[in-house]
Amino acid sequence: MRVAVCVSGKFESAKDLIISNNSILKDKFCDADFYYATWDYYKDSFLNTFPKYECFYFQEPEIEYHPYKDINPKNYISARFKEAFKYIKKKKDGKGMEWSSHHTKQIIIHSWLTDLISDKYDIIIRIFNI
Repeated sequence: MRVAVCVSGKFESAKDLIISNNSILKDKFCDADFYYATWDYYKDSFLNTFPKYECFYFQEPEIEYHPYKDINPKNYISARFKEAFKYIKKKKDGKGMEWSSHHTKQIIIHSWLTDLISDKYDIIIRIFNI
């Protein structure tokens, strides 16, 4: 059985997380192939931090909707979603709305990465928060 571990997302905000957890992940998934993906403007930073790791770089998409604000409240699928949106709206100076407007990008970059590799693997593990 072929296993891939995909680590993707915004690189700078979780560089330390990758550094501290990568050896743990590679120990736990010792037979897996690891793939990394981040936005193209993090390329130099990624290469400087991990010169021996291959990484895919994608142009960060412009999202034309807000993944919380643009959903009609009657279509909320869970109480958890409703509570998350309340929390986001409470953040000072509208920073919560700006921050959360990028949440769908984690899913998009993972999808783009798996499009490149999925035919080679039986299991794909998504590691996010980078």
